[in-house]
Amino acid sequence: MRAKIPIKARWRRRYILFRYLGKQTITTRELSSLLYSTALRVGGVTMLSSSILELIYFEQDTGLGVLMTDHKSLDYALCTMGLISEYRGSRCRLDIAKIGNTLRSLGLSIEQLKAAAKAAARLALQLQ
Repeated sequence: MRAKIPIKARWRRRYILFRYLGKQTITTRELSSLLYSTALRVGGVTMLSSSILELIYFEQDTGLGVLMTDHKSLDYALCTMGLISEYRGSRCRLDIAKIGNTLRSLGLSIEQLKAAAKAAARLALQLQ
């Protein structure tokens, strides 16, 4: 039987929907490593250990991802994502699309971004 935890004792999750934009493709492991190294530079060991940053979803071909954090370290996570500007010598960035309390609230946005990414890829092929 699972123990009941009072609502005030649980940490309130926040989910950040983002899109990776860069010339080089990046894997889930590399993006997670890039996020943690940038977070370590920004806040140091103390801030990184007290916050929750977890990459829970990343789709390599479209560049869509979801980062989970808690409500207290949301600003820290957004600063970390905003400071990422380079990967392997080429410019890149993480565009933040939406912040939500549940994954369900991000569901519609994920589908919209996938459709927009496919349309942009088709347009790029037509222009070549």
